[in-house]
Amino acid sequence: MRSIITILALCATLISSAQENSFTYHKKDGSITTDSTIATFTRTVTHDSNSSSLYYLEERYLPSKNIKLQGFVKNPKFLSDFVGTKTEYYQNGTMFRKTIYNEQSTSTDTTETFYRNGILFTKIINRIPSKEVYKDKTLDKYYLLVQDSTGNKLAENGNGHVIEMNLLDIDFQREEGTVIDNKKDGNWTGYFLNYHISEKWDNGILIEGISTDSSGNSVKYSQENYMSPPEYPGGLNAFRSELARKFIIPQEAIENGAAGLVTINFIIEKNGNMSNFVVTKDPGYGSSNAALRAIKAVKTKWKPGYQKGRAVKVKYAISIQIHI
Repeated sequence: MRSIITILALCATLISSAQENSFTYHKKDGSITTDSTIATFTRTVTHDSNSSSLYYLEERYLPSKNIKLQGFVKNPKFLSDFVGTKTEYYQNGTMFRKTIYNEQSTSTDTTETFYRNGILFTKIINRIPSKEVYKDKTLDKYYLLVQDSTGNKLAENGNGHVIEMNLLDIDFQREEGTVIDNKKDGNWTGYFLNYHISEKWDNGILIEGISTDSSGNSVKYSQENYMSPPEYPGGLNAFRSELARKFIIPQEAIENGAAGLVTINFIIEKNGNMSNFVVTKDPGYGSSNAALRAIKAVKTKWKPGYQKGRAVKVKYAISIQIHI
């Protein structure tokens, strides 16, 4: 049985279970809970009666029951595999973002983001990250339109003043500066986490960046160390293989035929340790506890991720397929 788990943990194609419809309560961090009093939103997944291959995903805020997210996914086990239009909303009911996905669940069409007052913030065309995209130093998104919260136009068709920020978490990051032909140019300033950011760009190339903390300590960075993801020694396949070796299917799950997917979200800390393990998908019968024991037993440290010259926490997700 363990060898099957090892193979599936390394396999990109996973086996679907017979479950098609589900309703779950979720806490703020996305983890499932059976206690509706501590849940912040609900998630409903139903098979689309008009399509044999699509599932309708809907999330609603609690306690208001206002819509949080809606769209169609290809697989109820992979809720990021959207097809068509995905819409997201603020708690007050106004639209936050509308994204269009192709049949490969890649956002290569327009994405529109809105302020809480309903005014359009940005309208962009997404570009698939690749060497072809980056060789001309343009961004992986094309700015069709950028506006302030009153509707004043700041940038259009890849030229003008651009503001980059997540409107759902404006304290996390805000940067702004000029783009010319959709390439960053000149001085860009703002903040990232608790650091003040100052960058100098030339025709899409980062010449120099400086991040400064609240005590005045500065770190310089350049195009070469601008951003790098966490790395596990030996690569992600080595991590999956180690996790699979440590995972033991619970006897209760075997007796009850609990085939399915266990998905765990976790944080890779600045020091390379893993933490904050949260089960977001669980077929039951002790599967989640077994998965948590397995991932906590992996003691090898990651090389942490870096952004703008600073080690940062990075959220990851890993899935284990139980095939009985």
